[in-house]
Amino acid sequence: LLDKKLATTGLLKMGNEQAETEKSAKRVAGTPDVSAKLSGWKEDVGSVLEWLVGRPDAEWFLEPVDPDALDIPDYFEVITKPMDLGMVQRKFRTGMYRTAAAVVDDIRLTLSNAMEYNEAGNEIH
Repeated sequence: LLDKKLATTGLLKMGNEQAETEKSAKRVAGTPDVSAKLSGWKEDVGSVLEWLVGRPDAEWFLEPVDPDALDIPDYFEVITKPMDLGMVQRKFRTGMYRTAAAVVDDIRLTLSNAMEYNEAGNEIH
């Protein structure tokens, strides 16, 4: 479902094109159309993030996993790079992402962590 939404908005393709555009922008600094193209992805990413965190099944992914509260003491032994959608949103809103691909990577990390830690059949898997 996420891949479909990303493909619909063009974010997957945009992430790759953006890396090339950034290389060009360094050579042609100050060109208005290059600056617009670099910042244009943020609107699409923002709408995908809003759609994603607004889904009822996103509730498990909005905050960092609390191993104590969930009684899963081995969580950080299994998951060495934790990520949640709330953190993705905060990083996005504070300008920490330079590319759409970096946002997509963190979204995928959030979901792959859930699938790695939880067994198939679990509602979080």
